[in-house]
Amino acid sequence: MPPIEEQERITDFLNSIDKSVRLLTGILESKRTYKRGLMQQLLTGKRRFPEFQGQPLPLVAIGEMITESRESLPVSNPHQRITVRLSLNGVEARDVRGTESEDATVYYLRRAGQFIYGKQNLHKGAMGIIPAKLDGFSSTQDMPTFDFAGTVNPQWFLYLMSRENFYLNLEKIATGTGSKRIQPASLFKIKVPFPSLPEQQRIAAVLTACDQEIELLQAQLRQCQQQKKGLMQQLLTGQLRVPAI
Repeated sequence: MPPIEEQERITDFLNSIDKSVRLLTGILESKRTYKRGLMQQLLTGKRRFPEFQGQPLPLVAIGEMITESRESLPVSNPHQRITVRLSLNGVEARDVRGTESEDATVYYLRRAGQFIYGKQNLHKGAMGIIPAKLDGFSSTQDMPTFDFAGTVNPQWFLYLMSRENFYLNLEKIATGTGSKRIQPASLFKIKVPFPSLPEQQRIAAVLTACDQEIELLQAQLRQCQQQKKGLMQQLLTGQLRVPAI
């Protein structure tokens, strides 16, 4: 137990770190709120860049933007299968299950740059673009993939689908008994505002910049939290002493 004066110095020091954590947390939440509002405005046409004002913004069916890919695989490597995480957390390699065999079901070849979603969980944010490191992996038709039309910017399309108030409502088009699924045919019928490719690219660039700011703030917050954890261990065990001012 350190003397009371040192206890107070330790408390003041850790409180200053807590203040930084609260500040970063508040800024991070503000950035996320700003991005959500900006997405809603830009992706619905409520807000447009000056150079695109007055250009047509037709409603186009999603089925005109993407085409389902069905390249079946005679043999699928269990160590090269992918899955889609919930809550917009992207695409990753799936852990091998001890009971699965190589030919238990039909698997399809998946390529980098394709859009993929989980039929059962699209309305929970199970979607993403397949990264280069997962090129040539596979999945079943419960996780279909799609190629983009030449008039579509993939990142813009992902942002379009990633609006929370949009994908949550997709549960309404799920069909089937028991475990319901969102079929591509149902998704294809939905019409959305469809700007020109240059405008899509501009929207994607602005939203990507927002994401980069958010990622930087997240890294700073993690660093601050980790720093506090380490200092608490050292200060409260006497490994590190706070000198008198």
